[in-house]
Amino acid sequence: MLFFILIWGLFNYLTLPSEKDLRLAPTPRLDYTSTQGIDTGTVVKGGPETPLPTKEPTPDHIALSSSPTPTDSSNPGTPSHRPASLSQTYSGTHQTEFLIDYDRVRILVPLAQLEVSARLGLIQYREGFQYPIQIRFQDGLPPGLENALAYVQLKSSITGFVQELVINLDELIAHPMDFDTVFYHEMTHAVMNDAVGGEASLRIPHWLQEGLAIYVSGEGDARVKAAAEVLYKSQAPSLAFDLDGPVRGAAYPQYYLAVKYILDKYSINAVQGIARELIEGKTLEFAIQDNMALSPDQYKKEVQQYSLRIFKDIAKPDTVPLPNTAIPHLNHF
Repeated sequence: MLFFILIWGLFNYLTLPSEKDLRLAPTPRLDYTSTQGIDTGTVVKGGPETPLPTKEPTPDHIALSSSPTPTDSSNPGTPSHRPASLSQTYSGTHQTEFLIDYDRVRILVPLAQLEVSARLGLIQYREGFQYPIQIRFQDGLPPGLENALAYVQLKSSITGFVQELVINLDELIAHPMDFDTVFYHEMTHAVMNDAVGGEASLRIPHWLQEGLAIYVSGEGDARVKAAAEVLYKSQAPSLAFDLDGPVRGAAYPQYYLAVKYILDKYSINAVQGIARELIEGKTLEFAIQDNMALSPDQYKKEVQQYSLRIFKDIAKPDTVPLPNTAIPHLNHF
């Protein structure tokens, strides 16, 4: 018996793998260009742009699929969600800052989408977007937007409705502390647009789009204060803009107060209910009546009164001079 044990041991020794065979294979590198919630397009390595072999740019956007929107196999007819496409194509003058802020945006996208969806009460939340969204960096923006940190534009491509979120690196470098707020503001637009589709700008009025974006980003009270504190109380009515009037930047505090009024008097449930019903295709008149039991005219009248009280509370008394101004002679003819 001992003889057979010795023979068996010798056999096992001779058939063991060599030291070379026992080496561990190299640990595979993580694919940095494919992360949860983000689909990146091309890789920049300190200069020349190197396309990924598995990605081909479409005529309008880099790394967007040219195939029709896929459907959810578990629920036929329901579009499946895809990650945002974060382009690494950048040939501007801020290469170092771009590489840093690329990572910042990569992390922010899924967090911002979740926060926006929660604040707006989008109960059917799913990570990703049902329509393509391309995020890219550039130095400067077109005239009229040159001071903006970022903006969202709706476009069309061979695949249909597409969004593009453009980040202005010039302004981001100048105002880095403002970026998260602005990004959440723009992601509110992107999430709302994606929920509605190509008719977003028609179905959701501009004042409500901006009011909701300012509410979600948390910048609303600061905007109202900044606008009103430089005026006299007698000038406060100039900030109470008509919601159906021309769109202008000076009216953004009013757009926010139109949403804040609903929050203060009717609760967050009414805000979320209005947002959901507009996404479902209901009219603004129906959504206001259903959630606040008001006609649109009644609602706008109450918003004007509410906003004017807030603006006047913040504005300076007419007898107190503002910086670099003289006290107005209110009885001067």
